Amino acid sequence: LQQMSRYKIRVGSTYTVSTYLLNEVMNQCNQTTDTLDFYIHIDNTYKIEERLLLNELDFALVDGVIKSSDIISMPIAEDCLILACGSKHPFAHRKRVRLEELNNQDFILREEESGTRKLFEAQMARKKINFNVKWASSSINAIKNAVVDNQGLAIISARLIKDELESGKLFIVKNKECIWRRDVCLCYHKSKTLAPEFRPFIDTAIAYQRIGVQCPVVDELVF
Repeated sequence: LQQMSRYKIRVGSTYTVSTYLLNEVMNQCNQTTDTLDFYIHIDNTYKIEERLLLNELDFALVDGVIKSSDIISMPIAEDCLILACGSKHPFAHRKRVRLEELNNQDFILREEESGTRKLFEAQMARKKINFNVKWASSSINAIKNAVVDNQGLAIISARLIKDELESGKLFIVKNKECIWRRDVCLCYHKSKTLAPEFRPFIDTAIAYQRIGVQCPVVDELVF
């Protein structure tokens, strides 16, 4: 039997997306075709965008804001960013926390180029809220563990801490201005030739909203 040709596909992903979405999309895609060899690069949104512009990646799955008009961004899923604290933090069992109470609080944040961090910093600047960056890390697990150990507050995807919320290790800080709904997008350069061989990956990514786990934060954040 003639062996089918295989095609290398270079896919970038942000740290958050790689934790809960990337593997599922790849697994679903591999059930559709066995002709794609994946090369995966994980980084923050800024660096993923750079690689797309340099044609070092074919596609990317990102949750940050892509700035270049040369890149097409197609929403494929919704994510929720929330403010989280550990079970021993004074905010843990509060029904409401005023935004001004975040003044001078310790925060565990992503690295400076992170889209998640930039979104949070812009919001705090608009509201004139000062805060202390106690930790900065690109590791999702390091951030979660630090918040569980009550080292500070963190802005994090609700999808990433579903288990910790259910077990009571982490709590949502109840403030509407610290809830952000954002799109996860499939991105590629506008000059990219969408070869038929890439179609299974594109179709699987577009269908993710139907097959993926929905954002766990719903009613408890509507108050």
